[in-house]
Amino acid sequence: MKIQIIGLGPGNFDDLTLRAYNLLQDETHLILRTTKHPLVNEFLTRGIEYSSCDKFYDTAMNFDEVY
Repeated sequence: MKIQIIGLGPGNFDDLTLRAYNLLQDETHLILRTTKHPLVNEFLTRGIEYSSCDKFYDTAMNFDEVY
């Protein structure tokens, strides 16, 4: 299994590097740290599928529990 970490940047789709965009399209399973990022709507529009870790943030009492 190969894990790649891709930074989404400040939130404008145009700020993604071409390499980051290609990796997002090529990944078989994309996991977002959170869906509370401006690019998530763009992912939906472009058909980029993902899951997120929001459930861990929503149920933990503090960040130490999450991490």
